[in-house]
Amino acid sequence: MLDQNLKILGKVPGSELTGTVKALKTGMHAVVYDGQIDADLIRTCEENNISYVAGMSASAKGNRAKVLTAEELL
Repeated sequence: MLDQNLKILGKVPGSELTGTVKALKTGMHAVVYDGQIDADLIRTCEENNISYVAGMSASAKGNRAKVLTAEELL
């Protein structure tokens, strides 16, 4: 999880990512996930005003959050 200045706010296991995003609620600008981004993660990020979600791959697209995959970043 990163803030507006791209400082690391924290690192959490993938199994705890959605819960952590819900718990923190503010201050997050981007989420970087070492796995496949799914619709649930995107929805949670959008509900918490996170602008970017980056991961290895994605099975869904965001409406408000920009979803980036490893392939797009290389």
